[in-house]
Amino acid sequence: MNRFKSMLCLFAVALAGCSTPPPPDPMRDVVLVPEKEAVNVPAETLRPCDPIPKLEDRAYAQGEVPAAINSIVTVASDCRKRQRDAVTTIRDAFNLKN
Repeated sequence: MNRFKSMLCLFAVALAGCSTPPPPDPMRDVVLVPEKEAVNVPAETLRPCDPIPKLEDRAYAQGEVPAAINSIVTVASDCRKRQRDAVTTIRDAFNLKN
């Protein structure tokens, strides 16, 4: 009878050892949140374009024409560069490929 009790006890220990729960998985309930990335946009990039100057309705001397045309081209070129910077910044911020 003593041998029966010891085998029963050994059997119970063996069953108890086999039925331990698996170790907890610490990453099972973790929700990964994408980290936020700040995008710095220079204030100059967001500034609206200056109005393009208009030629006066008058006769221009030969020396005045290049300066008048240059003032128009300079304002338009500056606006175009700022627009290109704004588009590049938006593409980079939203990971756009087009």
